[in-house]
Amino acid sequence: MLVTPKVELHVHLDGALKHTTAWELLKKKNLHLPGNGSYEAFLDSIIVKEPDSLMTFLRGFGIFLPAVIGDLEAIERMSYEFCESAAEQGVIYVEARYCPFLLMPDSFTEANFLSQNTGNHEKNGKQISTKEVVEAVNKGFQDGERQFGTIARTILCCIRGKPEWSKEILDLCIQFKDQGVVGIDIAGDEAGEKPIPGEESGELIDYWRIACCANYFHTFSPIELRMLDAEDIAVFEKAAELGIHRTVHAGEAGPAQMVWKALTVLKAERIGHGYRVLEDDSIYNHCLNKGVHFECCPTSSMLTGSVSICGTKTHPIMRFAQDGASFSISTDDPTVTNTNLSDEYALCAKWGLTIAQLQETNINAMKNSFAEPSIKQSILEKLYSAYGLKNQN
Repeated sequence: MLVTPKVELHVHLDGALKHTTAWELLKKKNLHLPGNGSYEAFLDSIIVKEPDSLMTFLRGFGIFLPAVIGDLEAIERMSYEFCESAAEQGVIYVEARYCPFLLMPDSFTEANFLSQNTGNHEKNGKQISTKEVVEAVNKGFQDGERQFGTIARTILCCIRGKPEWSKEILDLCIQFKDQGVVGIDIAGDEAGEKPIPGEESGELIDYWRIACCANYFHTFSPIELRMLDAEDIAVFEKAAELGIHRTVHAGEAGPAQMVWKALTVLKAERIGHGYRVLEDDSIYNHCLNKGVHFECCPTSSMLTGSVSICGTKTHPIMRFAQDGASFSISTDDPTVTNTNLSDEYALCAKWGLTIAQLQETNINAMKNSFAEPSIKQSILEKLYSAYGLKNQN
């Protein structure tokens, strides 16, 4: 396992469904199975083997997620088995993220995905709510923690382009703040955000400068900067006001400026991915100076086409390590990458990260986790003890 125990901060619960469980449930429910319906054909259709784009990377979700969508019992099982898999990898604390709306009935059929409203949804005459989805996940995690020992917390995701969901997601974060939900996120394709005013004419706009720190200004061109929906901005501002922890997917498919926008507009405390921050020295240096934590996912970063290490190019993780940036290692979507956390560590070791550096990523992860203070301190003590290091707190 290279390093144990481990901490993981960036893994999508609905992207970590066990292959065998997904296939079993699809068969049991007489849902579509690709190819000849065999397990091998199923795996071949969902596992991403070659780098492409983020949207290509996500295609497999439409195949395997119907196994659990709208089924509270299956969602609870997925969550319980997630804890089992985490424990097998030596993970003692994990934050898993998901969007409750994407686990609602028929959420992956194109027509409903585009027109879906908030609130209750009906399938086969049965009503379920986003609240019940969260309760099912929490129940699975609670049972999993008791059985396997891994402490699992959740982050609820807003989705770019679906601002009508965001207020309800924040409400759920507030309602379940003391019941395992530790933060809010926004995910989705950064490149898909709508243009800012004046973009079509090519006019340069100093946009969001008012949100910048007093000692740091960055002028964005309209091509570089995309607009978040006002509802999303309001939700993250309210989350900050209420003390709800915030992480944001940024700098993965989008440019470095998306990282700056995440930090200044959405008040992000951590950055999901963030590899392309290296394209802008001023933003990157700001992140270094402020100790901004990057949630890195080695395998997915390449399969989504976000990172290429062809020729003499090295992965941004190696630059982060070289510069003493705060970062951690995660799996992102193991159902489609077909990796586990030990595989990700082995890949980083192959690139040149030492055991000591890998241990440090876990310490950084826990320090920047959204865990309750007592849990954070307890896990840090376990990490320092296991690694034979002096507790620096």
